Amino acid sequence: MSFRTKLLIATATLVVFSLFSLGHLIRRETTIQLSEQFSERVSAIAALIQNELDAEGQTLRGQLSDLGEIIQADNRLRRALIQEQPDDRDFLIDYATRTMRLTALDIFQIQNDSGRVLSSGHFRNEFGRLRPGLADRLNSSPDSTALFATPTVDGTVMALTRSLELVIGPRRFAIVGGVSIGSVIARLNSDINLTVELVNPEEFESRPRRDTALTRIVPIAFIGEDVSRVGDARILITHSDAPLREVDERIDSRIMLFSGLTLVFALGLTLWIVRFISRPLDELAEKTARLDIDRLDVTFASKRQDELGKLSRLLDDLVVRLRTSTSQLRDVERKAAVGDLARQVNHDIKNGLTPIRNVFNHLADVSRDQPDQLETIFAERRQTIESSLEYLGGLAENYARLTPKMNNDPCDLNTTVRDVVTELADNGTKPSINLQLHDGLTNVLSDRVVLRRIIENLVTNAVDAAGVSGSVTVTTAPGDNTLTNATALLEIADTGAGMTEEQLERAFEDFFTTKQKGTGLGLSVVRRLVLDLGGTLGVKTEPDFGTCFRIQLPVTGTAKTGVAQ
Repeated sequence: MSFRTKLLIATATLVVFSLFSLGHLIRRETTIQLSEQFSERVSAIAALIQNELDAEGQTLRGQLSDLGEIIQADNRLRRALIQEQPDDRDFLIDYATRTMRLTALDIFQIQNDSGRVLSSGHFRNEFGRLRPGLADRLNSSPDSTALFATPTVDGTVMALTRSLELVIGPRRFAIVGGVSIGSVIARLNSDINLTVELVNPEEFESRPRRDTALTRIVPIAFIGEDVSRVGDARILITHSDAPLREVDERIDSRIMLFSGLTLVFALGLTLWIVRFISRPLDELAEKTARLDIDRLDVTFASKRQDELGKLSRLLDDLVVRLRTSTSQLRDVERKAAVGDLARQVNHDIKNGLTPIRNVFNHLADVSRDQPDQLETIFAERRQTIESSLEYLGGLAENYARLTPKMNNDPCDLNTTVRDVVTELADNGTKPSINLQLHDGLTNVLSDRVVLRRIIENLVTNAVDAAGVSGSVTVTTAPGDNTLTNATALLEIADTGAGMTEEQLERAFEDFFTTKQKGTGLGLSVVRRLVLDLGGTLGVKTEPDFGTCFRIQLPVTGTAKTGVAQ
């Protein structure tokens, strides 16, 4: 990701985060303030309703008091109430209806001391009905006022009701009067965002709860139609949250518009700044790209006084120092290359001379102890000498060229393994070497000398690692068929001490060795030679359990893989 892209992303992130954080704070504060205003309004309406209920209760009290005085002064009504003669029945039934026409009451009843309705102005069919305890329940309610559900011609009416006791002669009577609470609620429902509704106790219990700050409840005592149902009705005042949502939507749309415009402006300004900064950086990058160990004529001199000018002068000073150090570095590289080559030659020649030395030591022992067997032993060991001399001759030809050219010919992997192991066994090598060679294995494409060097280095290392008490197993088999090209597999495993993770990481480095007399070149040479043959090399090792080298080489009729594992 380029510097320009990173700066644009950082700017966009900062602008968007800042604007949306600010917008969120503005939206939150606006919502809080509007919610408080609506809440205050709902609270004020709740207080207004409570005041109106109190005022209606006082008005009812006055009206009932006036009606009580009128009833006390009406002799015919007094006689009808006390004597209850059949001639006075119609007069008594119609009395409450006539009285309601002269008042603002919506319900009016006269009951005797047993609760029987003697006259009902709002519903004539109530005549003679028993409503025992209605007056007592009204008088025991707060402020002696309650919401009474009573039937009328048009249905059940919820009325704010009071009761007044009358004593006429030896008997007691009660007059019950009330006004419909619907008119109070209707007056307050003029605002489309405000809802005032009356909820009786049963409806309130089954009503789903809504936790909102915009709802207020005004409790009022409630008496059901059968008088036995008592409880608290509620007048719910709820303010719609539609204005809040509308304000939030307007704020959100304006925040989005303002954020978009600000983001476009910020990105444009950032692009201009980046271009102003990146131009000299691009020039430095172009000059740096031309810089090479063989081309140190690039100059970074600059007259700028800012940080870029300081960087240019530092680079120019670095180039000057590189020019001074290049010749010294090349001399050191030459000496190091000569030293590496000398160590590798020494290592390879020692591997070739060891079998010859062992054969001659063996012949000397035979000449001393069994001179008559000298010719026979020499004939048996002659092949070892000739093979070693051929190996040394091949090395000489390879080192005669700075870049040896390998002659890749079909080579029998099993035969080469047997030759190497036989020579080591003839020299009295311990531990034992177990061979598990696959019959009919396809020949590999390899230089014969190179193949022998690979096998000899790995087997010798395995023998040294296993020690006298351990064992070495050499296995050949067809290679992994999941690879693109057909291969032959060579595994050399030992039961030695194995390698730690740190040793494994450095195992193929030049001159790294854990042996007291080792050169540290064996595995690095093997790795390079395997790669040159287009094969792969893998290692599995575990401390105290040994090491297994796994090599896959291309067989005849396939292309080189060129992959190392």
